[in-house]
Amino acid sequence: VDALNDVLLQDADAKRMEPQCCRPLTTCAKEKMTLIKAKLAARGITWSRNTPYIIDPHTSIARIRLGMSGASLCLTTRCNEFYVLARNRYITAIEALKIQGFHQGDLDQQTLMQTPASQRFKMAGNSMHVDVMAAILEPLVRMLHWSKASP
Repeated sequence: VDALNDVLLQDADAKRMEPQCCRPLTTCAKEKMTLIKAKLAARGITWSRNTPYIIDPHTSIARIRLGMSGASLCLTTRCNEFYVLARNRYITAIEALKIQGFHQGDLDQQTLMQTPASQRFKMAGNSMHVDVMAAILEPLVRMLHWSKASP
């Protein structure tokens, strides 16, 4: 993913595809959001429509973690609770899958679209980004290929 903004849907599309992404924050989540925003500001991290930032306002105060140098946190199986600052909405399952490196062609498949959003969030949270996996596995595959070629 070159930029988070590249994978986020337009707000109207997100609401049409997954209306639950526009649900209001709970009172507790609003309080945590205030704390998170203050921590981000203290680090000099800003956000806007062009530079979105994803947070988890539903985690316990003790577990609030912020990404380094403006990078958002990693996705988990409960990433349906992740909120996009400056968009004032939660991420959608499609966005979560795109963040993990799934391509639009994969996401358009009828089987995936018939899978409930809750399961798609779990799929995204249990997956690893495709480019990360390739970077990890490539040296191993080369090593295995080299060892088979050696006498």
